[in-house]
Amino acid sequence: MPGTYEWDRRETDDFEQAAPSTGLSTRAAKQRLVDNIARGLAQVNRRDIVDRSVSYFRNADPEYGDRIELAIDALHS
Repeated sequence: MPGTYEWDRRETDDFEQAAPSTGLSTRAAKQRLVDNIARGLAQVNRRDIVDRSVSYFRNADPEYGDRIELAIDALHS
């Protein structure tokens, strides 16, 4: 078929474009995003879902995922 091709998933990085550190210009903007995500995830009752969500953020940016997890823990204490 003209104009079609097979997608090679092996070369796909699902998290590269999601890295927040490149999209936000100020430290305050990054912190607001961390706080907003943490507040939402802190309301989830299933820890496995929270852990999986945090792992996705870590895949995009390890430091960012750590900050979200710390913020969630702080909200639960």
